[in-house]
Amino acid sequence: MKITVLDKVDSTNNYIKAFLHEEELFTVIALEQTQGRGRLGRSFISAKNGLYMSVLIKPQKDKILEITPMAAVAVAETVEHFTKKQAQIKWVNDVYLDGKKVCGILCEAVGDTVILGIGVNVQKPENDFDESIRHVAGYLFENDEGIFEDFYKYLLERIAFYRQNDFFDGYLSRSFLIGEDVTYIRDGVTLTARVKGIDRSYSLIVEDSEGEKRLFSGEVNTVRKL
Repeated sequence: MKITVLDKVDSTNNYIKAFLHEEELFTVIALEQTQGRGRLGRSFISAKNGLYMSVLIKPQKDKILEITPMAAVAVAETVEHFTKKQAQIKWVNDVYLDGKKVCGILCEAVGDTVILGIGVNVQKPENDFDESIRHVAGYLFENDEGIFEDFYKYLLERIAFYRQNDFFDGYLSRSFLIGEDVTYIRDGVTLTARVKGIDRSYSLIVEDSEGEKRLFSGEVNTVRKL
């Protein structure tokens, strides 16, 4: 496996696009991003001493939609291994610890290649998070625990493992939303429903006054617990 480690980069997803000709599991890792991105073009706060990683993967076509949930399980297991706490997954691409988001995942398809981007708040930012997100953004450790290299190596091992093994039960058991009332934005309209479960295609099963529905990540802007 080829791994490039950088102190700072605009975006690891952007950086790795120059290596699309490489084999699977070519990885770029940075301690800080200046232009980190999340879903729907949103910015992703990428403070210094985080772990920002992009992995180049060439999956089978029928496995492309599984990459994000696979990565969420791999991150959750890694977080649990190093913190000894239970992590949770908020459908479809966020990992939470102690009720706060500690990781975001962004996949980008480029031809037959998928760039798997993962951002983990390993350490508390030097000046904490901005007050506007402090109530939702979390981190794994107050200070540098000296785990950076061990953390990304363990995470890459988990990703490699779940490329070959089933991870559905691990995703389902860590769900942050099952049984909760949520609002979601679909076609520009905000709707309310109760989350009943997640199916094998990693669609969110919800129920409202009109009955049961399935939500797909590509058609839903955001989901928030009430």
